[in-house]
Amino acid sequence: MAGGIAPGPVQVTRLYLSSFRNFASLELEPGPGLNVLYGPNGSGKTNILEAIYFLSAGRSYRTAREAELVSWGAEGFTVRADLRGTGSPWLKACYQPQRGCTLSIPASATSARNAAVILPVVLFAPEDLELAGGQPALRRRFLDELAGQLVPGYHKTLGRYGRVVMQRNELLREAQARHLRGELLEAWDEEMAQLAGRLWSARHRVLAGFNPLLEKCYRELGRGEATLAWAPALEEVPEGPVRGDPGAWERSLRTELAARRREEVRYGVTLAGPHRDSLWFTATGKEVRQYGSRGEQRSVALAARLAQFLLLKEELGFEPVLLLDDVFAELDEERQRAVTGGLPESAQAFLTCVRPAALPPWPGKRARYLRVAGGEVVAEGEDSVPPGATGAPGPAQGGEGKTPLPERAGG
Repeated sequence: MAGGIAPGPVQVTRLYLSSFRNFASLELEPGPGLNVLYGPNGSGKTNILEAIYFLSAGRSYRTAREAELVSWGAEGFTVRADLRGTGSPWLKACYQPQRGCTLSIPASATSARNAAVILPVVLFAPEDLELAGGQPALRRRFLDELAGQLVPGYHKTLGRYGRVVMQRNELLREAQARHLRGELLEAWDEEMAQLAGRLWSARHRVLAGFNPLLEKCYRELGRGEATLAWAPALEEVPEGPVRGDPGAWERSLRTELAARRREEVRYGVTLAGPHRDSLWFTATGKEVRQYGSRGEQRSVALAARLAQFLLLKEELGFEPVLLLDDVFAELDEERQRAVTGGLPESAQAFLTCVRPAALPPWPGKRARYLRVAGGEVVAEGEDSVPPGATGAPGPAQGGEGKTPLPERAGG
């Protein structure tokens, strides 16, 4: 997995948006710690988090269609972040319908790193609360996201693997329709096995590091034991030390594909491979999706994101950026305290909410408050007391402990 780049947390020191969602133009200077983006629903708070996530992952966490991210009437969008504490001073994403999306970094930056390592993020979103109790695809996506942040080239391998499976399925359906035996599949079997071996060995190594931290985080929530269980879609699963060897997985899959050739032609679909892996969370020995309460499911989901943060910090050597998209509105007081208590003060965090006065207390944290409305972001100041809280002065009043920020960002 990836090694360390630099000590300390990674930070976004400046963010630029052009024709992204409802922001025709935005230049934002966040603080190094907690940044609270607040305003009415639909004002664009989540769009800012989405832009940061897009820079990290090369995709949105809200839509699969990049064209939906373009402002009305614009041809494309640009998102750029100036960075501190990582392998590149800046990272930029551009989208044009004719060219698709391109991610770029300075030529002098660490070229071997992908964007997820240059700008690693951990996202807490309302949908995450379905991570333990929702559909299996959510857990596969979570593991692939984590592996992509830790294993160079993982997402590229995963994309190529998906295309190979698609081509292979087309050949299987053709063989089914024409009553063929499927000999043309051999070349695709070879490439599929090679790619699957890399994916499976990476998943094994990531889960080996993730599960001890998941158990630690779940115990700190006062909940006992938890794990993310994994069943590869393969009859003969490599055991012991060879689980980390892509070649062992590759040989096993190649053997299985040959043995199941007639069965696959009969069904017209690929029956083994990483795309069919099963993942499920267990807590205190039971499967959370089937037998866990709603509260247990949410606690496991929170512990999973906290464990992701800790694993990235361990493997990369610095703290990732935290994105908290209106999650506190969905949590009870106990789980709100678990989130605020489990996140280190030194990490940079972006949090969205409607009313900052309703947020749980952040012990020892001063926050930078950024009001979002009408395609603009206005920096209100820094304080340890949220605007509108009982006994706190409003942003325009100033007051003891509040540091005014004169800059105004917007389109």
